[in-house]
Order: sequence, then structure tokens, then C-alpha cells
Amino acid sequence: DDVPYGLGILKNKSDIYFGEFKNRFPEGECYQKEGSNEYYGSFRKGLKEGKIQAWFENGSSFIGIYSNDNMKDGTLLQKDKTSYTGPFKNNLPY
Repeated sequence: DDVPYGLGILKNKSDIYFGEFKNRFPEGECYQKEGSNEYYGSFRKGLKEGKIQAWFENGSSFIGIYSNDNMKDGTLLQKDKTSYTGPFKNNLPY
């Protein structure tokens, strides 16, 4: 079994996860890189959950609350410096 428990690093071809693990899942304060997207913040049972800062491949960034691995409420700053603050549904402004 090569999945860490406690503090650890999990890597595959295009992703990396550094942080805490509980019951084989990312849990707690963590950093995750999925392809060219990066996330720092709270994870629960392997999903982004709670306060998250995110930087996306397209040059936009997000700071706010995630629920069940999806943006829920916060500020999205686009590459062109326009922004949206408020609720999200399906990772889109709502």
C-alpha cells in the first residue's frame, strides 16, 4: 500500500497532492495540482471543501468556498482583470 497516512505526498503523471491524509483520502489543509490548475486550502474525504485559493490554466484565479469539489461562493478574477463576487453553481457564476 503506497498511499500515505498522516502527512504525505501523492503523485501521478500529471497531478500532485501534498498534505494530510485520513482514511486513505486527502484531508485537512493541503496543496493540490491537477494538470495546470493549482489549489490550496481545505480538503475533506479527498474533495475540495471549505476555504480554497485556486489558480487556473486559463489565467483566472478564485478565492472563496468550495463544497463537494465545486466553487460555491467567492471571488473569481479573470485574466483580463474583470471579476465576479457571489454564488456559483456548477463552477459558474450564478
